[in-house]
Amino acid sequence: MNLVCLIAVIIVGILSYETVKEGFHHIIHPNDTDGPLLFFWINICVLIIGIVLEGTVLRKNGKEILEEAGESCKGLLTPFAKSYLNISKAKPATKLVFMDDTVAAGGGIIAVLSIIIARLTGLGMLEGIASVIISIMMFIIVGIIFVENAQGVLGIAHHESEIHASRIILDEKAVSDIKRLAVIKEGEALHIEALLELNKNFTLKELSDIRKRIILKLLDLSNVEDVNIEFIEDDGQQDWRGDSGPSANIQYNEERK
Repeated sequence: MNLVCLIAVIIVGILSYETVKEGFHHIIHPNDTDGPLLFFWINICVLIIGIVLEGTVLRKNGKEILEEAGESCKGLLTPFAKSYLNISKAKPATKLVFMDDTVAAGGGIIAVLSIIIARLTGLGMLEGIASVIISIMMFIIVGIIFVENAQGVLGIAHHESEIHASRIILDEKAVSDIKRLAVIKEGEALHIEALLELNKNFTLKELSDIRKRIILKLLDLSNVEDVNIEFIEDDGQQDWRGDSGPSANIQYNEERK
């Protein structure tokens, strides 16, 4: 999926580049703004229809983002308001389509305003400026999505999921510390590897039960596909610091005991 999205954003980037070129051409050689009034209204009507259609699709994609994020999507405007706050939790394809529709709907509004203002003021270059602004918005989206999907293709550490995983692991009373924890994201899949320190000696059956409990809890995390856990004896040192700093993690360790 990440590779497909990479190809898609490259195509969108090429189209954005061509739009920038065309926009600069219209800035240097502006269109005549005194054309027939019928053509003016036809352009406005076509753009308004496009905005409505893109807005409808945008709302639908917003609902999909909220569903993927596990958030409620009740209300007419909720998908517009909450989806931007939860966009980081969306799948790459959903995020790409949503951001593309955002630019399409917003770009349509900018285009309508530029055509109206150009008609009233005679500044034909405004249409070219609008094209450049829309293209820049697309370039920003292309850059964001490209980086995210390139990371997914290559396989990188997923820090947010690492924190969630560490909390689940440390909730197991038998675990005294985390010696090593890695959560690797490959595409949408997460792979977890952990080396854990135990607070006392356990039988093989007890170790098997502990491992099973932790693995089942970690597999409940979103997009986790496999978990590999190993145990070692507690060395008496606090190794795991996570994302909160040494004191906060030590305090958490003490509180759970």
